[in-house]
Amino acid sequence: MAGESKGASNPLEQFILLSRNAKGSTLTGLINQVLEAPGVFVFGELLETPNIQELANGSNAAYFELLNLFAYGTYPDYLENKGSLPELTLAQKNKLKHLTIVSLAARMKV
Repeated sequence: MAGESKGASNPLEQFILLSRNAKGSTLTGLINQVLEAPGVFVFGELLETPNIQELANGSNAAYFELLNLFAYGTYPDYLENKGSLPELTLAQKNKLKHLTIVSLAARMKV
């Protein structure tokens, strides 16, 4: 049961494991899935995996940038760079807006 509880407490872990063997369009599909996944709001660990890092300089660099945006950016950052990034689904757009609110709230914390 301890193993089940660990998986439930870290939903990102399954995506990290899957990213180790994914390349190309499979990896970009995985990025889309993680950006829509309920309960996944932290992306830095996935962003650091070797296969994801390889996307940064290839034909799928826009997906690397999109994941980086979810990890460290805001919705206004997306709007500024919309032309060079994949289009967001409604779920992704809502998640990025929520992350933006959290980011802004953290900055305003006294």
